[in-house]
Amino acid sequence: MPASDNHGIYCAPCDATVDRLRQHPPTVPYAINAFGPQNTRSTVLNQVGLAGAYFLADAPDLALKAGDIARRQAGTLTSPRVNERIANLRRHATQHLHLPEVADFVRALPRPTPVA
Repeated sequence: MPASDNHGIYCAPCDATVDRLRQHPPTVPYAINAFGPQNTRSTVLNQVGLAGAYFLADAPDLALKAGDIARRQAGTLTSPRVNERIANLRRHATQHLHLPEVADFVRALPRPTPVA
């Protein structure tokens, strides 16, 4: 699947974003965390976008870290949209399902629910 094929995922990466992630992966999480605790929903949604981008950039280890952070932070929210975005990570993870840790991650994702 091409990196620019976003399938409706929030903050879906384009080719240029995936290239930047390959070159500078450590800087992106710091920028997301700069939102601070008053913007938890934005932080979680951006972590989900980052996880999807890492999966598309063939960096499943980084994707799992970003996805786990998003899932933990999402536990403090009641946003159906956040839960939907996290559930939709399974679409970006499909090319890495042969890895046991990715398969476990996908199995633990919430089921997608329609958002109005």
